[in-house]
Amino acid sequence: MVHPSIIKHGGQFEVKSSNVNRTLFHCLLCPKFKLTTSRRIQRHMESHINTALHVEGNIICRCNQPCRPTGHYHCPYCGRTILRKEHMETHVYGCQCKPAQTVPSPSMTSVALASPSTTLTVSSSPLMTLAAFTSLPTTSSPMTLAVPQSPTVPAIQLPLSPTLGVPRPPSGISAVHASPPVTSAAPSSCLTLAAPPSPPTLTVPPITLAVPSPVTPVVPSSSFSSILVSPPSPAVTSAVLNPEPHPAIPEFMEEPMECQASVVDQDHCYTLPFPVSRHSPVASPTSSDIVSASQPEASSTGACSPEASLRTGKVSDGIMKLPSYGVIRLKLARCRHCSLRLYKKNLRAHIQRKHGGFKDITAASHLKNVCVDETRGIFAVQKVAHGFSVPIHVQRKTWGNPHQIKCGLEECHKYQLLAKKSGLIYSLCEHIRSLDYCSKVAPEEFLREAVLEELVSMHVMEESMMAICKMRQKAAEKDHVPFSVLVDLGGSTHQICFSVHEPKNLSFSCFGRAIVIYNLKKQSWHCPCTNSRETCPHKSIGKWHLFQTRRDLLPASTEETSHTYVHQSTIGWERSVRYTFAHKKIPVPLPGDTTAPRALTDYPVCLIPTEETCKLCQGHPRLEEGFLFTDKAVIVGMSGVQHNISTFNKRCPDCNMDYRYQEWRDGLHNFNDHVILTLELCLYMRHGLQCHMSVSRMISSLESFRGQRFPAVSIIFQAYCHFEALTDTEYSYTCYSCGFFPPVVIMDIHRSRISKLEVSELKTPPEHFDGQHNAEVFWDSVQLEMISRGFFPTCSKNPFEVHPCYTHWAPWIGKETRKSDGLLNTEFKKMLASETEGEVSSVTADRLCEELLKQNEATLQTLCKKCGVNTSGSRTDLIIRLMEKLTDQQTCVDVYKSICSASGGWSVVACPHGIVYSLKFNLHIGTPRDFADLLLSWKHFPNVCLYDSACALATHTNSRVPHNPPFYPHDGKLVAPTQENLAQAVCRKLKVPLLWLKENHEHLQQNGHPVTGSSHHYALYNKLHEINAKDPDDVLRGADLVPELQDALKSKGVKLLFADMRKNNYFLNSMSASTHVFLMRNLIEHRNTFCNQKRLDN
Repeated sequence: MVHPSIIKHGGQFEVKSSNVNRTLFHCLLCPKFKLTTSRRIQRHMESHINTALHVEGNIICRCNQPCRPTGHYHCPYCGRTILRKEHMETHVYGCQCKPAQTVPSPSMTSVALASPSTTLTVSSSPLMTLAAFTSLPTTSSPMTLAVPQSPTVPAIQLPLSPTLGVPRPPSGISAVHASPPVTSAAPSSCLTLAAPPSPPTLTVPPITLAVPSPVTPVVPSSSFSSILVSPPSPAVTSAVLNPEPHPAIPEFMEEPMECQASVVDQDHCYTLPFPVSRHSPVASPTSSDIVSASQPEASSTGACSPEASLRTGKVSDGIMKLPSYGVIRLKLARCRHCSLRLYKKNLRAHIQRKHGGFKDITAASHLKNVCVDETRGIFAVQKVAHGFSVPIHVQRKTWGNPHQIKCGLEECHKYQLLAKKSGLIYSLCEHIRSLDYCSKVAPEEFLREAVLEELVSMHVMEESMMAICKMRQKAAEKDHVPFSVLVDLGGSTHQICFSVHEPKNLSFSCFGRAIVIYNLKKQSWHCPCTNSRETCPHKSIGKWHLFQTRRDLLPASTEETSHTYVHQSTIGWERSVRYTFAHKKIPVPLPGDTTAPRALTDYPVCLIPTEETCKLCQGHPRLEEGFLFTDKAVIVGMSGVQHNISTFNKRCPDCNMDYRYQEWRDGLHNFNDHVILTLELCLYMRHGLQCHMSVSRMISSLESFRGQRFPAVSIIFQAYCHFEALTDTEYSYTCYSCGFFPPVVIMDIHRSRISKLEVSELKTPPEHFDGQHNAEVFWDSVQLEMISRGFFPTCSKNPFEVHPCYTHWAPWIGKETRKSDGLLNTEFKKMLASETEGEVSSVTADRLCEELLKQNEATLQTLCKKCGVNTSGSRTDLIIRLMEKLTDQQTCVDVYKSICSASGGWSVVACPHGIVYSLKFNLHIGTPRDFADLLLSWKHFPNVCLYDSACALATHTNSRVPHNPPFYPHDGKLVAPTQENLAQAVCRKLKVPLLWLKENHEHLQQNGHPVTGSSHHYALYNKLHEINAKDPDDVLRGADLVPELQDALKSKGVKLLFADMRKNNYFLNSMSASTHVFLMRNLIEHRNTFCNQKRLDN
């Protein structure tokens, strides 16, 4: 009876139900498999079939029944159980209980060569098999087969395999093709191979192989497939064998396979049983002693070679594809502990044997370690015991004050916290305990500046990085700590580790040191602070150390392999950036043919600049011939990535400035001569950002959809910013309905943080600075930084970088709306201790409650600790306790500063339709001062300003211009604060019509608004912010008192504006300050354009 784990090809498993309703099923092969539904059991049985052994029409699945303690396979013939699949396959082909197979007796077997007139006939009186050759003695000396010489055609030599004693086909004659035609005329003791009389086209030296006589056709089932030999027939000397495989040849020989055993270390090469080996008796030849049949001399018909037929998968007419026996391709895996590659089936055993847990830390069994800083007690310790792993830093300082014992591995730190909470306060990790047996101190190598300068001269390091390395060396000497130490813990012969000083305690350097690794085989550097393709100070210090101690291990130069290209100087790059910004603008809108979808193959493969003369030099000298910058550039588009694009540069012979390809008319945008984006992809990313999708999400979706790997997302994002910086966008910031000067504006703060911005490090501006900033100069500098990223390498210093500072940080207002290019930004005066009462009172309980609702539970718990509030309970409980505690105004201000410590967000001035007119990124907490800076920079002051802290805004703005207060009359209130007006306003009976909001004045008042004609300016708030009003007179600032403002209050445009801005915080907040402000201004401009167009269409 056949075992249930064996089914025939095309058959199915019998699945039985185990309950009355027959809705739950179990697996017959897996006793531990729980009852499940029909759909799940079907998937489970399909997995059995997919991992089964398919051999000789049988599907042998893995059996997990208690026949044996572990999973195994059952032989379909003898019932024997074998654990491994490859062993079972070998057993099935050689099973002695296999039923006898009927072998047909063809009268003749012949295989044609490339020439149709050349055939092979193998014959003998008895049935002879190739298995007879396996009985020959194994020897490394040449063995010959006695072949009677024909007077016209020589015999053919067959070299023997020295390991198996089996004839191996010579080079040029594949295992799937036969030799030239021969006829048999020898006695029974000899097998004669000869060719018929024909014009000789193949010359081979005659050699014979002695064969014992008689030849008995013994065919063991475990041997290789037999080659049938039939009596000769003179009528079939040119016959061709049917290309169908012979029925006597097993299926497992139909496809040669390969086993890459060379990648497995000898210590983990678990021996495979016969016949799994790297060489097959009938494998493709490797000798070149015989001319290949694919050469012209071998045939006059031009037939393809046997090797080519195998590669293309085609068989020529008259040529039979004979199978060759190969080995099974075994899957390889990489150990997560020591990065060793080995067979996947052996991975579990390897981990158990080599990386099993320590029984105890002893002098004989501990993690290797070395002291790298004796003063502070810092050690470098192996992460795991066996193999190579990146060392970790551990501090054990038990002298001086204070004592410090801590492991730099995050898992160990969590373990110690857990042990402390569990009462095991003396529990230490294995890395710290291994320090008890530390007996070595790594010597410090004093690095000489002359060696560093030599590295710069060899173009291994940039000059800017050399200055950083020197500065860090001086800092290490000042702190009396080792600058760079070689860490040699063994475990690898091609990995060199250095412990490098880091001035700051960051996530990757908790003890002020970082591990840098150099891979000798890959010639690559690894540092935890950056990826492998970028440089950093730690890698540069490691190169410095390695070049001084082992100069032979470091390549002489790392510059790009180009015969003609030489990096131009920083001045040349600056000229190129400014030229590109001035003369290579991309028009708006783009022509339709440049953004239309097209195949990547339709784009040019050689990108050459169109300039012929220098545009900057006097006389406009002719440029030199274009030289190849790289031939490995890529074009990235919506349909994938096109590789091997050649980019060329041209150089001016006078000023040595390089001109590069930057032609938008071809539908391409060149970022850095290595990555070129299609304009179609650029517009796709623009629309995706408007839909609040980050560039990384868009590129990830394209990679998944196209099945291709795109360049790094950071490079593509920088390329998109490069595209937007070169686009000739107007940035008008104007509503088509309200015009350049809206009479009613709504102001609010969009809360946004930049984690990389350290406001405390900003330098104090000079005393004479009045807060005037040139908006055009500032925003041009931001655009130049975006463009310069395509010219300056990452490792070099970029002179166009824009850093936040009080003297060069301008807001943005449309050209027609602002007074002049000089805009106000007086954030350097934001000192809460000396600010006016209006600014301090702007931090209200209402605004603070809104900010608290946006915080996560961890942030709320931190705030509760600062305020002395219980940190237990839910998130709502924490907010309620904080609000009860924050009754003091100063406490509100302190908590508000803690929440918004990174930055103050964006001050936004918009019209009721949601179109932004003014934008200002605040370095500190947003206050009425920021809105006063914007309003005082307008050409015409708005008549009505809606703001949640209207009183503070009016008070501060009027104090800035005391001789001509902007908010007039009644300090921005609607009516005079009389008792009668206050009583009516409280009772909701007071209405103050402002007819000029709907109809213009007949006569324009002095300093009147150009749209309304009125010179009155009011600071009001809507009904939602009444709770912020603490002054009794503020009831007269309610916007609901004005009937003409009701439409503006009901408009959802402003709400949608801030909702859209909040959806972009998840990717904007992680950017640098300059990239953040550039992209925010760009996103708002495109949103304004979209909203204006939508209003026009409606």
